[in-house]
Amino acid sequence: LEGSQDVGGGLVGGGVNDADTDGPLGGGLDFVLALRGESAGVKLGGREERRELGLGVGNGAEIAAGLDGVDGDAPQLTVDAAELQSVTITPVDPAIPLNTQQQFTATANYGNNTSVDVSDQAAWTSSDETVATVQNGANGGLATSVGNAGSSIIEATFDGESGSSLLTVNPASLVRIEITPSNSKVPKGYTLQLNATGHFSDGSSRAITDEVTWGSFQGFVTMSNAAGSEGLATGTSEGTDTISAIKDDVTGTTELTVSGAVLTSIDVTPDGNTIEPDATQQMRAEGTFDDGSKMFITEQVTWSSSDPSVATVSNADGSRGVVTGQDDPFRFTAQEVTITAEDTATAVSGTASITVNP
Repeated sequence: LEGSQDVGGGLVGGGVNDADTDGPLGGGLDFVLALRGESAGVKLGGREERRELGLGVGNGAEIAAGLDGVDGDAPQLTVDAAELQSVTITPVDPAIPLNTQQQFTATANYGNNTSVDVSDQAAWTSSDETVATVQNGANGGLATSVGNAGSSIIEATFDGESGSSLLTVNPASLVRIEITPSNSKVPKGYTLQLNATGHFSDGSSRAITDEVTWGSFQGFVTMSNAAGSEGLATGTSEGTDTISAIKDDVTGTTELTVSGAVLTSIDVTPDGNTIEPDATQQMRAEGTFDDGSKMFITEQVTWSSSDPSVATVSNADGSRGVVTGQDDPFRFTAQEVTITAEDTATAVSGTASITVNP
């Protein structure tokens, strides 16, 4: 008996050669047997016929062939199951952004050169579930990054064999920068605070005003990158400028127009509030210009108090317009003071009152 087997394809084939088969068999019997006792084609002396051939699968399975009531010898054929050699995982060592997913595939590789996708049958694990988790069952191999950047070994085990792939989770990448307020105006000689918001690949967003590099294209505006005043735009000459904010090769832009508008009045708020000694109150100054535009100029005016012994007001950067009530053990009644905000370049001013309790 000479034969070959292909378990993966479900067929067993071969030939019976014997010196005594000259006669009606024409020098040999070639056969192809289907597993589980299906009928097979038998080639006899150059002609092909269908014959029912009994087949048992196991150690020493017996194969019988008959022709015209004459049974041949029953040679022994051992049909071995294909042996699992390895399990491979693809893709190999991928990298993904934070809060995204990666589908892995587990492939079982057999000794007869066949391969089978066993993703939904394998047992999947992640070495660091603070970085990524991985599903089993119908969605076997689907890994999800769960909050921390880093690396995790994704492993699949099937029928005693294992394969793995290193999943790297990178921090969410910056995809867009938004500048606010957008397409604004600022009078020449005045400042406007611009802010930058970063939008990331995981759908999150956050303020990045102090992380970007600010610039202007046409030179009508000067942009600050100094610590504590990042994004502060100063109108230097009339015209429309393109403002940029750049980080990680991502650029956001907006237009800022410098006008020749002249300040006509200042409104100071809140007006008429009451505070306790040592308590504070932020005052704000809003300027109105001759073109009808308005903007807050709190950081650009000079502040003063009509009676610093009752309440003081700050002109320090970062705390301009902050009023502090003074503690006087000999003051037994509430006292009112006037807080003034003045634009020294135009001598335009505005006032508001504030009362300090004893």
